[in-house]
Amino acid sequence: MYYSNGFDNTYDELLTFYPIYYFDVFEMREILKAQGKILDAVRQYIDTAIKNNYVQDADEPTILRLERFLHIPYDGTKTLEERRRMVLAFFVGFGKISATVIKSIIATFTDCPVEVDLPRDEDKNCYVRIFIPHNSDGVAMFADINTILSVKIPTHLKISYQQSQTIGELERCTYGELKPYTYGGMKDRMIIKPEGGI
Repeated sequence: MYYSNGFDNTYDELLTFYPIYYFDVFEMREILKAQGKILDAVRQYIDTAIKNNYVQDADEPTILRLERFLHIPYDGTKTLEERRRMVLAFFVGFGKISATVIKSIIATFTDCPVEVDLPRDEDKNCYVRIFIPHNSDGVAMFADINTILSVKIPTHLKISYQQSQTIGELERCTYGELKPYTYGGMKDRMIIKPEGGI
């Protein structure tokens, strides 16, 4: 509750405004109870209106209206929290796009550390390369991340998603799993930092 004077309900607060001899009058107490219920409903509407101004606190009807306004396809399988993150990601990073902005967009979905760079391909065209940790919720959120980034990133920039692994994860791989990759292919596919992070 955003506004509170320290009373459990408005009826208790209204009692403090009247003389003490009204407390014994049945009709007066009933009038104050009725007015208290009305004011409790008003306070609830005000709290809801304030919360709905913030995507992180918005209720489902507000999120549904925002999804329609932003042309986000409705997915009934997602929780309200996942839908809030999707809407919030649309508001992050307007204007110039950079690796930092892309990281902040992805950060609305997942807390996993993500690496983003903007290298050039063999034709000297710039593209976006995103490294997502192999065993993270970022991989599970791939479809949502891709939906947002496809709207935010200019269409002439290709997006490349790659899974990165730690040295410990690579050590657990079998020869058969690693055989299809050359050293260059492994290097392009994975980021390996000496401290054991991605």
